Amino acid sequence: MTCDENLEKHSKEVFKYMEDNNILKTPSNFSYYFEFLLNDKDNYIKKELSNYTNINIEEENSILELNRTIKNGFLNIRKLNAISKNIFENNNKITTVIKTETNNNKIINVLEKFSTILIAQNMEIKKIEKTTRDILVSIKKQNIYNEEFNVYNLSHFKKIIKKEIEQMNLNNYKSSFLFLRVKKEILKQKSEKEKKIINKMIAKIIKKTARNSDYISYIGSDIFCMLLTQTNLKSAKQAKRRIKNIITETTLFIEEEEIFLDVNIKERFITENTKFDEILITIEDELE
Repeated sequence: MTCDENLEKHSKEVFKYMEDNNILKTPSNFSYYFEFLLNDKDNYIKKELSNYTNINIEEENSILELNRTIKNGFLNIRKLNAISKNIFENNNKITTVIKTETNNNKIINVLEKFSTILIAQNMEIKKIEKTTRDILVSIKKQNIYNEEFNVYNLSHFKKIIKKEIEQMNLNNYKSSFLFLRVKKEILKQKSEKEKKIINKMIAKIIKKTARNSDYISYIGSDIFCMLLTQTNLKSAKQAKRRIKNIITETTLFIEEEEIFLDVNIKERFITENTKFDEILITIEDELE
């Protein structure tokens, strides 16, 4: 059986086990029993399917860390709100004192007191501002998705590739890349907004045609990359023809202009010596 067939069979067994044992079918429960029931499989299938769980665990950990960072960001916002509220209240107090107090010495004492508080609050605001700036940088680094096209960002995609090569060597199977780019004549004289709409449609089509085991990333310069796991070069070429056919059969309307989509696609075989950064240097010219 192929890896996809083994995955589908095992997933059905997991659902049946959960149903037979009246276990609530939540994503977290499914994930747990997916790994738990792998223990009953032979070593080959166990290693083969653990490829999915390993990458998913890394992604879950990344999301958890991102959530913690965002939570810290909201805590900083609350601190700023509390300081702002306090400054506003103190300002009202100062105004009241100035309007009602006739003793100048008392007024000066009150102003000096609130001046000291304001200096301390100003220092606290600067501290929170720096922390918040660091949090924003951290969030950007931890994010694994390209939000524009809802695919993996290049940084995280490289980590997936590294993991996939390790699994290929461990389990002795082949995987491939597909690189896709909208033909230049289609994007010619198009605004940045129109280019984005076209590329979003390409991303949508790629995601619909991809298998659960495939990974997609936007690598820049209007180029998408698909990591086809458990796929030799012959199968990659078949996938290439299928995807190209679907794209060329698709038309897109932008402000009443009918656009006939088409792409250049290049396949690449992955080996244990594959250096993705080296491929990126040449792939743009190959997709002209």
